[in-house]
Amino acid sequence: MTDSELRTYHLLLAITSAYSEDAPISQRKATLDEVNKIAEVCVDQFTLDTFWSSRSLKSFCKNLSIERASAGSLNTSSAADAVSKIFENLCEPETFDYLLAKYAESLAYHYRMTEGQLEEIILDERHDCLEQVLTDLRKARIIYQ
Repeated sequence: MTDSELRTYHLLLAITSAYSEDAPISQRKATLDEVNKIAEVCVDQFTLDTFWSSRSLKSFCKNLSIERASAGSLNTSSAADAVSKIFENLCEPETFDYLLAKYAESLAYHYRMTEGQLEEIILDERHDCLEQVLTDLRKARIIYQ
């Protein structure tokens, strides 16, 4: 994580560590507003109330702290570099998740597909090398245009 992402992460941990879905609605709303002021991704009340059912507090805050590459910000070379970083970290779950969260939206935009389609191609077990992934992404881009 970058220094900026780490600062955001620690702030979010401090804000959300005492959060309770059983608190009065005014307190829950105030926490939600505070989270959304500093998080890189806005969340709704339901997400804040229920994140714990699918992930840890640290994982939730880390995900909200990631500075995502914006849609349209990648050219062909930088898109290939981003895919390369993601593909090289398939066996490192934390790094893989971080990079996928950081680049998924911009890569999906670049290759003209959904984030789910992008992830499916990257994770396809038939790919032995990065070049196969990039070839399939380019093919899919043509098909979905």
